Amino acid sequence: VGGVFGGVGMLSALFVLPGIFARVASEPRSGAQTLTASFSLEVDGHISKFMSLFLAEELNREWSDRLRVQRAVSTREYGELVYQTYELPWPLSPRELLMRCDRVVSHRAHTLTSTCSSVQHSSVPKNEHAVRIELQNTQWVVSALPGERTRFELSIELPATAAANVPAFIVRYCQRSMLLDSMKSFLEANQRLQLPAHRSFIGWQRTRDVSARARADAGGARPQAVWEVYSFWTLLLAMLVAALWVVVQGALQGGVLACCKRLGAPLSMPQRAVEDRAVSTRRCAAAG
Repeated sequence: VGGVFGGVGMLSALFVLPGIFARVASEPRSGAQTLTASFSLEVDGHISKFMSLFLAEELNREWSDRLRVQRAVSTREYGELVYQTYELPWPLSPRELLMRCDRVVSHRAHTLTSTCSSVQHSSVPKNEHAVRIELQNTQWVVSALPGERTRFELSIELPATAAANVPAFIVRYCQRSMLLDSMKSFLEANQRLQLPAHRSFIGWQRTRDVSARARADAGGARPQAVWEVYSFWTLLLAMLVAALWVVVQGALQGGVLACCKRLGAPLSMPQRAVEDRAVSTRRCAAAG
């Protein structure tokens, strides 16, 4: 269901300071302070209409204008990692992340859960011109709701030092509207791009009839030409079979005429017409 890091573009709204409902909490094991934030938004529209963009990592820049670099990093220890860099407004330095992400799709609960956490790896050293963000944990939960609605939920946890030396006016902006602005950019991009519904989610929170109609609409955006449905070799085989059938029919018809002549049997109307044409052809050839 898309790439492993589809949807992480929304994290760009969090790289100055976690936004709505940010609070400082004590981490019980190490005693270090952490910042946690949560966000939830319900929107009109079936989940399948959002997932094509949400899961397309190559389209993250369509709705995350601060994203500058995004690439996958293959490692032996962690598998595939995600590396991203983001530009922030002056005078803030760029932010970079190296994350390990996992995704769980529950067709029974009609939810998609994507979790990411920061890792360190020697193949991607820290950039001296950027600030490395350490995400202790971040989780996206996208849920299909009855009535063709969708809920987006985000929870995030990172060290309190991530907000060190951040100007107060930027902190207030993050707390007030940054996450909402990022979600708005996603919805606007989804409306602008008009991507087809993601077929893996079409049946979620829908009746069987509604799901069938939605699948028909998703598959019938434009009629397919015959060469798009069948392969070249299939068409060639069909043409050869048709040509062979014509040859066989001609041979059989010629054999019937010869047999009727030999036995003196009367010819049927179609057979007589064929014989008359053959006689006329021979006469014309002799006359010429």
